[in-house]
Amino acid sequence: MTSIDRSYLHPEARRVIEGFEAGGKKYYYTYDSVEEARSVYEQRSKFASGNYDFDGTSEEMFVPSSDVPTGLPITVNKPSNCDGDPVILIFFHGGGFTLGSRASRQVMCQMIATQGKCIVVNAEYRIGPEHRTPAWLNDGVTVAKWVKDNKLKIGGGLNSKIGVSGDSAGGTIASCLVFEVPDIDFQILIYPRIGYEMTSGSFKAYSENHLLTMKQMLWFKDMYVNEDDSKDPRFNLMLREDLSKVPATLFIVAECDPLREDSYAFAEKLDKAGVKNEVFLLKGVMHSFVHSVVLYPENCEKTYNKIIEFMSQYKN
Repeated sequence: MTSIDRSYLHPEARRVIEGFEAGGKKYYYTYDSVEEARSVYEQRSKFASGNYDFDGTSEEMFVPSSDVPTGLPITVNKPSNCDGDPVILIFFHGGGFTLGSRASRQVMCQMIATQGKCIVVNAEYRIGPEHRTPAWLNDGVTVAKWVKDNKLKIGGGLNSKIGVSGDSAGGTIASCLVFEVPDIDFQILIYPRIGYEMTSGSFKAYSENHLLTMKQMLWFKDMYVNEDDSKDPRFNLMLREDLSKVPATLFIVAECDPLREDSYAFAEKLDKAGVKNEVFLLKGVMHSFVHSVVLYPENCEKTYNKIIEFMSQYKN
């Protein structure tokens, strides 16, 4: 059997994919049920993110929602070194709109909160197949509006700036909700899915043998996408014509990711619209690295430092 040349990958990414293959691990679409895939995803995320001794408070709250009688759960992470009018970052987890939870990104959120001396709101949202589009957008909008109206309640100040962020599916939520919620100050989009096309150069180059495979993406699509979603500019931002109210944007991009070109294509649209944006590329890295502090220590450190540098311009 011919070995695959992966010399172009960062050593951290190479160890991840080689360990996945050597360990006989399965792709999520191969499990017998969504519930089983979710359980495995949480186990893998817990191992990959490790533990963190957070010096601060992590308080669970519930955002009132007309769609969810019990409210949308959020975890408000406020470090002890945070005072005055701190930046407030609302974060949405990844997982193909099918897998994942706040727990899978909690270590990451606490680390960014501590290092950035800011409040990070780790938000839950409804996922498929139980809740298809537009549930995720409705929930994201509900959370963002509530946080804007309750800055003091969550430990911020009246002058605290608010940003939205998320990785993968969570990045999609952040990118879409800014069109529905006015006066978001900034957004940090971590390898988001912006359009619905699967024909870009990065799809052709990296949709096999790089963990996020074409079969995996099609499985996710079947879990949450409706027939006409790709034609709706609320969900497919490549169809949006007026981008003038999009806030300043930081893109975090993994080079060896089938979704890489989504960020570059949207950044080009923002450029043409005169929207301030920046693309930060992690070379030789694959999709879904940003919460995996144990597996990607060097690249997570680089990324968190960049996120904190970007947010620093919104401190009072």
